[in-house]
Amino acid sequence: MSESQRDQGLEVIVEPGVVPKGTFDLRSLDASPGAVPPRRRVEPDGRVFALAGMNPDSAATTIVVRTPVATPAVETPSAVANQEALNLDASETGAIDIGKDKLAAAGRRSPRRPIRENAESVIPPRPASADKGSSRVPAGALLPEDDHETAQISGGFASGLVTLFKVTLVLSAFTLLSICTYLYWNDLLPWSPQPAVANGKKPLDTGTPPPPKPIEKPTLEIKPEVASVPTESVASVATTSTPEVAKRDPIGEKEFPPVTPEAVKPEVKKPEAPSAEGAVEQEADYDVHRVEQLRAEAVNLYLQGRAAKTPAEAAKKFDESLRKLEELLALKPKDSDALFRKGNNLHAKGEFAEAAKAYQAAAALSSSDARPWNNLGLIREAQRDYRAARAAYEKGLTCDSRNADVLTNLGRLEINSDPKAALVHFDKAIERDERYVYPRYNRAVLLALKLNRADEAKKELEKIAGEESPLRADSLQMLGDVALSTGQISEAEGFYQRALAANPELDGARLSLGVAFYTRGDNEKAEKELNLYLKKHPKSSEGWHTLGAALARLVRLKEAKSAYERALAEDDKDAELHYDYALCAERFGNFNFAIPEYERVLKIDAKHWKALSNLARLYHVAGRDTTALDLVDKSIAIQPGWANSHLLRGNVLVALGRKAEARAALEQFLKMATPGDKKIDDVRKALETSSELVSLPDAPRPDGAPK
Repeated sequence: MSESQRDQGLEVIVEPGVVPKGTFDLRSLDASPGAVPPRRRVEPDGRVFALAGMNPDSAATTIVVRTPVATPAVETPSAVANQEALNLDASETGAIDIGKDKLAAAGRRSPRRPIRENAESVIPPRPASADKGSSRVPAGALLPEDDHETAQISGGFASGLVTLFKVTLVLSAFTLLSICTYLYWNDLLPWSPQPAVANGKKPLDTGTPPPPKPIEKPTLEIKPEVASVPTESVASVATTSTPEVAKRDPIGEKEFPPVTPEAVKPEVKKPEAPSAEGAVEQEADYDVHRVEQLRAEAVNLYLQGRAAKTPAEAAKKFDESLRKLEELLALKPKDSDALFRKGNNLHAKGEFAEAAKAYQAAAALSSSDARPWNNLGLIREAQRDYRAARAAYEKGLTCDSRNADVLTNLGRLEINSDPKAALVHFDKAIERDERYVYPRYNRAVLLALKLNRADEAKKELEKIAGEESPLRADSLQMLGDVALSTGQISEAEGFYQRALAANPELDGARLSLGVAFYTRGDNEKAEKELNLYLKKHPKSSEGWHTLGAALARLVRLKEAKSAYERALAEDDKDAELHYDYALCAERFGNFNFAIPEYERVLKIDAKHWKALSNLARLYHVAGRDTTALDLVDKSIAIQPGWANSHLLRGNVLVALGRKAEARAALEQFLKMATPGDKKIDDVRKALETSSELVSLPDAPRPDGAPK
């Protein structure tokens, strides 16, 4: 063979029918069919040895049996198969005796391949060239045919794999079930339970899974959906929108307090579902948790500002709350609740214009929220734009026709113009919540001051005064006002003092206490209480007005004049204030100044009979009797029961030479004069002794003050 042939490989050609040299047919070694196997010895470990020199026809198998281990015998398919293959009895193997028939049946039930009858034939030797089998076991130590299992391992290698597979499958299923359960209850699967929608409607499909439910932080308790009105200063401005006459009729024109319930709980607002109009952003566009966290912080800061002891501390808290709300609105610009709360903070700071803008923006984004309209109405009241205030309250009713706050505030506006309509509004508010104190209080005030049902009003006010309510002190003050209006001055003073004990900051009760002292004639005490009130409310026209009247009684006319001028600087539309100022000018003897002041009174109130009578007297003194007669006749037409007007008319008629008419006027005076009046004797004497009526006493001023 050449090198090229070696490099190319050896080519072997086998022709048909040619037997290669050195080979033999293994089938020639097989025993003939039906041959008796030779004698053999089978070792316990499965090795088989031929016994030489024995007759095959009388062959017997010798089995070397080892003492069985003292453990419970276990029946396995492989043991049954081996026993059948070796033609052994159960008693010889130590296995459970189940009988040959049963053993054969068990063998048939075995899933393994049945062992043929010729399996006990002589085991042929391995090829000479193979000193070890494929399993690397020495040829002299060959195992039985199913050499893959032993009596010590039940089930074999394949059975172990099946068991391992089953265990793995069970563990995998359990792990998968645990993971799915966790994802389901944490709302991380598409079919997880969705949070309930506040309005009971299914939210629009935005194509994104809904965000997790916001974390509700512990907050203070509040009454649901109660509009939070900013500060006490706002309430006080609103209550004095119509200046009251504190001197003699302290409650005749008193404006009722607005509904200003304290917001004691920050309302945790749930994420809004996208509306059909698309006015609210999709929830996926902002961080829900961050938005609600900012909202809660802003509300808590606002409450701290409301509870602050100093204006500077309050303003600081309101500013911090505003910063939180601005951050919230940067994330969610169309959050109507955040805009409403922004208005609350601005309202509390007295920035009415900016607060009104925030309220209007909140109202534009929510067609069902009456709170922005309610607070906007209060701002308009503080600005004395009562028409705009009414319009705001009516808008609030279109959002929620049963909102107790809006109904109560609208009723307040109608107390003077339409008391019956006001009563209807209060009744509707109480129907919404019979324990709500604001409509109950305002209804009682209406009954006492406008509908002449004082007994019914007193019962309700006493009930409120006995409760732990924010209007307990106000109810005591109103009980004092009712007592003062009926002339029970000492009782009124007691109620005012109890009101101040319940709430030392109730400045209205201190003002009313000063009025009570003035009415009783204790002008020194009145001055003291009024000065305390004016230290906190230096712009109170009513306070300065009452102080001026008390100082005039004390004949401290310069101080009285200064007090009246301070009052006029705050409110020059008050007819009673101009009237008292004119009286003060008369006390100075400055008639030329008093006359135009009385005329200003008549421009404000053409039916002010006291101003008409006093102006007629001054014109009579000035010699303008024709004008004086016209004025006094108008005064008598408005108030015919005041006797001094008839005395003045008689004097004017005497000056005009109309003696018969003058005598009739003087006789009318005698009929109406109060018994004990010193002028009665003078008039009678003049009528009896002089037909000319030339020495009649002059008529005093309607207020009874000396000339």
